[in-house]
Amino acid sequence: MSRDRPGGGYGITDALPVRWWRQATVANQPYLAPDPSVRPRTPGDWEHVRRDDLLDDVEAVTALVAAKGMELLVLDQTRPDVGLPVVKVIVPGLRHFWARYAPGRLFDVPVALGRLSAPTPYENLNPIPLFV
Repeated sequence: MSRDRPGGGYGITDALPVRWWRQATVANQPYLAPDPSVRPRTPGDWEHVRRDDLLDDVEAVTALVAAKGMELLVLDQTRPDVGLPVVKVIVPGLRHFWARYAPGRLFDVPVALGRLSAPTPYENLNPIPLFV
């Protein structure tokens, strides 16, 4: 780790995350440890269907997202002069990994999965963003 950079090599100077990165342990941040009552999942826990056509894959993921009450949007951004296929895919309502705590998935999914009996109150969320 470079000591010459701001934040001691972390590339940022915000004291809160730098302190967390340097001092966080499982002992003082027990939520970092896996839940011992939950078996770790492996790739074999998910069904894999091999499809020969990419369109079939797109239709399958569209149906999966629709079953969760969301919409999959695909924008073809391919430039004819370049010839490289490019698309932008978004699902309104999904949450980014940045600290964006709007109502929705972050609060609802743990309850829907049966991991919590009620949504976590906003004030009980981790106050230390790992991605700043």
